[in-house]
Amino acid sequence: MNGHRHVSLTTALFLTTIVAISALLTAAKEPVPSLEGYWKGSGIVSHKGANDRVECRVRYKRASDRSFSYTATCAMESGKYDLTGSVTNTSGSRYSGTVVGGSEGSRETGRVFLIQRGKLLSVSVTSRSGSARMTLFKLS
Repeated sequence: MNGHRHVSLTTALFLTTIVAISALLTAAKEPVPSLEGYWKGSGIVSHKGANDRVECRVRYKRASDRSFSYTATCAMESGKYDLTGSVTNTSGSRYSGTVVGGSEGSRETGRVFLIQRGKLLSVSVTSRSGSARMTLFKLS
């Protein structure tokens, strides 16, 4: 009987250790920040040797556990541009993905990189014809 109690105590300690390790590993995982919602901001677009100010409104929707799709409307002195794309969480608060958009009749694709710091989003976009950098603030 004493041997049976020893086995049960050993089993209980083993199970407790596994539960404790699982809890620590779960707690150690950094939660994926949520981009979901509406964002607004401004920045600079560099295109054909010129720099233009741009203002954008973006809506991010969760597409999966680590990715988001988005639609954006951006305005510059030269006109209004509608953009779409998706981004995937690459690590911590960093995302990368694609962007498709442009003016009517002129579509272009590019790469987008994001760094989220709470309600602040740093955005960098590159394409074959130019680049953009902007800061967005979360509205909701």
